[in-house]
Amino acid sequence: MRNLLTALVLLAAGAVALGYCRDWFSVTAKEDRLTDQVEVSVHIDKSKIRYDARQAKEAVRSWRREVADLFDDRDEAALPDFRP
Repeated sequence: MRNLLTALVLLAAGAVALGYCRDWFSVTAKEDRLTDQVEVSVHIDKSKIRYDARQAKEAVRSWRREVADLFDDRDEAALPDFRP
């Protein structure tokens, strides 16, 4: 159970780090000196997330096609040509 919790925490931390680096969200803080309070705002850019998700899906599809073509070419070259 402890290993599962550790894995989930690391996965969440990785997702937060990736999102921050890809500008999916930003965090801003504004201090009010009169009341000695800090206001923290989180801005989430949904369109950037959707765009990056589409780009990632297309990249995976492209890689899958390349790998499939690679293996298809090998299979065709390995088989002898039997013609009656």
